[in-house]
Amino acid sequence: MKVEGKEERKGKDGREGEERRKGKERGVEKEEREMREENDERAVDLFLLTRPPGHHRADLCLRLVERSRNPRLYLAGDGIYNLLCLPAHLNGRGRVVACREDALARGLGDCREAAYPDDFYRELAREMLGDRVKMFVF
Repeated sequence: MKVEGKEERKGKDGREGEERRKGKERGVEKEEREMREENDERAVDLFLLTRPPGHHRADLCLRLVERSRNPRLYLAGDGIYNLLCLPAHLNGRGRVVACREDALARGLGDCREAAYPDDFYRELAREMLGDRVKMFVF
């Protein structure tokens, strides 16, 4: 059989060429899936939370953090109050970074579940500029 000027070889039942093509496609699909999974593992989801606990946007943010593969939760403003209820929401997953100035202004001391960088906003900006980063602001 001629296809666009080329001859396709067929086996006994005439499907050998088609089976070979499908096998190659499956191999390519498998490689693409493995690459996506590898990229997903390196992907980072950044969450900036400035709402207090009980606010509908704070609840949504914390639910998304629970479902994320590699979350980073940044707490600023009234979002600092979420430090009081984080263990129930995060279950030790990801990394929590809090703004020390906001925590001190609201009368909260350092919480052991969170990191307090010297320059909160510089670190946040540095993380935002990384590869494979998705940012969510609440």
